Amino acid sequence: MPYAMEDGIPFRTTDPIDPPDLEREVHPLLQKRRRPYTSDEQEQLDQVGPLESLPHHLLPQDTCRPVWQSPIFYYGWELNEEKILQFAKMDGLEVRVQHTWLKSEVPKDIPPEDITPDEHHPENWVSVWSFSRYHTIVNVFATYVKELDIKGRGPSWPIRVVMSPKGTTHIIAFYTNYTTDKAPSSRDLDMLSWAMDEFGMGGELKWWLCATDWDWREPGSRWPDL
Repeated sequence: MPYAMEDGIPFRTTDPIDPPDLEREVHPLLQKRRRPYTSDEQEQLDQVGPLESLPHHLLPQDTCRPVWQSPIFYYGWELNEEKILQFAKMDGLEVRVQHTWLKSEVPKDIPPEDITPDEHHPENWVSVWSFSRYHTIVNVFATYVKELDIKGRGPSWPIRVVMSPKGTTHIIAFYTNYTTDKAPSSRDLDMLSWAMDEFGMGGELKWWLCATDWDWREPGSRWPDL
């Protein structure tokens, strides 16, 4: 991946979207089409893999005539979840969340100090504090966003499930092929990506096919949000 230097910080120089006049070979399953995928094609989609640059025909077509719209692609990077959790533990960024349990269903391995009577129904319910893998990952990511003064959605950038040759994969999604609303600037995104790479917590920024909304959308269907 090429870099350019600015104020001593390396910035990625790749453009994530192909220009309209660029023609290049695209996987047959990702070529423009006017029908949903068959069951056999669905099984093959996992093997397509993420795209470094998005072909222009996979952008939504804003036209008056009805056309089939492309599947949802997220722009982001695969999460190295175990590495992120290691940094969270070292830096005191682990997050615990509170859940309500029936007294009779509380696991025996939960320490008593993590259990308190429920405020409204203390006779049957208790509140249990426990480690949250998801919230810890978000907290680590949000901390870096704040330290680097990154603008945009910040902590609300979602974790999404996408397709990959390894099966389903979790990524941080910055925007989609349908919307760039509140996306970080190119400079901020490059800086954050470089920082995450340096700590081994994030991979290459790529376009990933959504694992739950991977089919071509019929004409007139609602455009999805991030």
